Amino acid sequence: MHFGTQPYGHEASAFAKRELEGEEVRLELDVQKIDPYGRLLAYVYLPDGEMFNETLLEEGYAQVATFPPNVKYQERFLEAQREAREANRGLWGLPAGELCQQTDRDNGIGGGCSGSEPESPAASQSASPGSGGDSNLDCASFETHEEAQRVFEQDPSDPHYLDGDGDGVACEELAENQPDDQLPSVGSDLDCASFATHEEAQRVFEQDLSDPHYLDGDGDGVACEELP
Repeated sequence: MHFGTQPYGHEASAFAKRELEGEEVRLELDVQKIDPYGRLLAYVYLPDGEMFNETLLEEGYAQVATFPPNVKYQERFLEAQREAREANRGLWGLPAGELCQQTDRDNGIGGGCSGSEPESPAASQSASPGSGGDSNLDCASFETHEEAQRVFEQDPSDPHYLDGDGDGVACEELAENQPDDQLPSVGSDLDCASFATHEEAQRVFEQDLSDPHYLDGDGDGVACEELP
């Protein structure tokens, strides 16, 4: 699908050309080399060690878009984007209508373009994550996956891009970081339906590899593979 030239696209392209032209860069790959759209996935490093991907986010020239399992620096990128949004830097300083056009690409990165226009990034910085009205939210705004999921379910168009892979589960990295004492007890009557994510099930499975709950049905050492 082609979305045409996005607002602030020319500025971002000029910045990248200015910073990278003539430079010898180093590429770091993640789990997968190619994303779902056939594009090379790589972290780009300048000779001084600066990661250019992060710089683009810090300066407001790009948005976070992760494609699991390629999430090595996801939290780092979300933090860089959060700071740029709070400072109205780069694309986040665009008027509301242009920002809406910039972020609404029919791929889950919505700006609330259906119906009324969204608030500008600066308009609702004081709103709490649970209110669903803060246009500056991202996964770094929440302490738990459950909090993020509640906000996501208030508007499944996902204007804050909490569900990066489009599977209906918001901020999965928060679920992965859930403390062990908040997971279902290994002594309880468990099955894969007891867990929200594969990672939660895997952590319980690894506490008792005899697998009394039959979480690893095919015996390959991976629990509840059907879960996100």
